[in-house]
Parts: sequence; C-alpha cells; structure tokens
Amino acid sequence: MSMDRFSTSFPVSVTTSLATTGKIPYGAAAQGEIEIPAGSSITSLTWNSCTEENGTYAAVYDDNLAAPVAQVQAGLVAGRSYPIPTPCAGKRWLKPVGNAAGAIQATVKG
Repeated sequence: MSMDRFSTSFPVSVTTSLATTGKIPYGAAAQGEIEIPAGSSITSLTWNSCTEENGTYAAVYDDNLAAPVAQVQAGLVAGRSYPIPTPCAGKRWLKPVGNAAGAIQATVKG
C-alpha cells in the first residue's frame, strides 16, 4: 500500500519589487520547491512572508537571534529546482522577490 501526500504546482510571477511579485499559499504545506525555468534571468530570491494574503509582507530570517540572516537564495541556475528554505516553514503566505523579473513554478506539498 502506498500513501501520497497532496501536492499542487502553479506558476508564480516574480518581480524585483515586493509590491508586485506573486504570492505562494504555504500555510498548509509541509514543504515545497521552486523551479527556475530554462532561459530565466533569475539568479537569486529573497523570501518574504505574511499571515494574511494581502497583508504587509516582511523578509524571512533564520533563527540566529544574535545575528539573524534574511533568507536569500543566491546562485540559482535556470533549468533547476530548489527547495523553499526551511525558515519559511510554518509561514502562511510567501512572496519570493527576484534579482530579475520572470516566472517560476512553485510546488507545495501538504
């Protein structure tokens, strides 16, 4: 007998501005990943979160209280998939802001 967890995949429009980049519903997710499509100019993402879909988003930081670090995925390469950073776990809504505009594919798994 096999058990599968629910997962869904959808495109997300990424921009260089927090105000206009797309949203990822992540509240029910146990984990997720993003795919940078071939030919994309996106090489880094800064992760932001909010408890409400249309609320005020703020950068996601790690749990180092002495010297917290914002969750920036750098060195991303087009045509590859990457996990959504662990510090994003438990966040209800995410917005990945890119160094360039483009589309990514997000997959979340509950």
